[in-house]
Amino acid sequence: MHVTSEWMETAYVEFQEHGWKAKKNDAYDAILQVAKKSRFHPIEQYFRRIEQDKSIKPVDLSTCAQDYFGVSGELANEMFCAFLRGAVWRVLNPGCQFDAVLTLKGPQGIRKTSALRALVPDPEWFSSSSHDQLKDQTIALHRVLITELGELEHHTGKRSAGALKNLITNPCDLQRVPYGRAYEFMPRRSVLAASVNGDDFLRDTTGNRRFWVVDLPQQQHVDVIDTDHIARNRDRIWKAAIAQYRDGLKPMLGEAHQGLSDKRNEGYSVENPFTTAVELRCLHALKTSKGFSLLLAIELSLVCASIEKTDDGDRVVQRPATSRDFQLMAECLKGLGFEREPNPTGKERTRKWRFNGTDNTGVKSRVCVS
Repeated sequence: MHVTSEWMETAYVEFQEHGWKAKKNDAYDAILQVAKKSRFHPIEQYFRRIEQDKSIKPVDLSTCAQDYFGVSGELANEMFCAFLRGAVWRVLNPGCQFDAVLTLKGPQGIRKTSALRALVPDPEWFSSSSHDQLKDQTIALHRVLITELGELEHHTGKRSAGALKNLITNPCDLQRVPYGRAYEFMPRRSVLAASVNGDDFLRDTTGNRRFWVVDLPQQQHVDVIDTDHIARNRDRIWKAAIAQYRDGLKPMLGEAHQGLSDKRNEGYSVENPFTTAVELRCLHALKTSKGFSLLLAIELSLVCASIEKTDDGDRVVQRPATSRDFQLMAECLKGLGFEREPNPTGKERTRKWRFNGTDNTGVKSRVCVS
């Protein structure tokens, strides 16, 4: 019997209907104790069953992207192989490190989500729902094998980089399950995938390497992914991934393939509005500075500035910088080779920024702000 938290909440009523004098908390504790003694993991059972079934012949995973998603190219095949291995590793070695998100990029209506769902025999092992609360999202991860971050651009946009990083990289979560009364460590036994339609969806310059982006060839209203073909060969696909796990292959890309993925991801990154402005207006001044604050860099870039008409002529007006402005400027400076000092200095006790290659000679800035 599969015990759900909803049933446990009212189980004491059923006991009372059978003539047992059971209080809610006592019934709850008794059921939980018995259930823990008989716990099992259905996905692990599924993997072990197909591994032992000699009638199931494994597919050639080296061409799985081409065979099942229509994507040619060695990198795409390596991404799919590593993703499938990651799922096997997570189930058979709970809590192992797996920091990647297989990201299917293509137009709406080509069955990206359906293709991911076709990889599991039970629909309850797949989730494409989005939870606004990180706690709810994390608990959901422990109920499935594959969680899809649908419309990835919304996830990278509404969540902070740190929150999204934790969601992707944490191998073990400290959580209190709905039926639990205490917090417990829960090793991850699932993996993350994503789907996206557009081109500009990566916003964290330090974490973009976690997304393995597969550009699908299908065109809207023209062709779709053959999800029936995936479902028919699902057992064979997983058996091949299990065989790679048994051979000791890690769930990661090789150095060359990861480097190629990182390079391609640059084309999917949202352009930082400060980068062009800094390069155009104040890069030399910042490079030759003895140290500067984020606020000064923002003001020199003129991104937050506007021209105000006055009786005395045009005047540059700076709007107040927001926390997002400070975050984007920090990302911009890091990308251009600047570093923030580890310790605060000056009367304001702020941590100054310097260019990595500056000789700190104190050359005067060639930028003047009136």
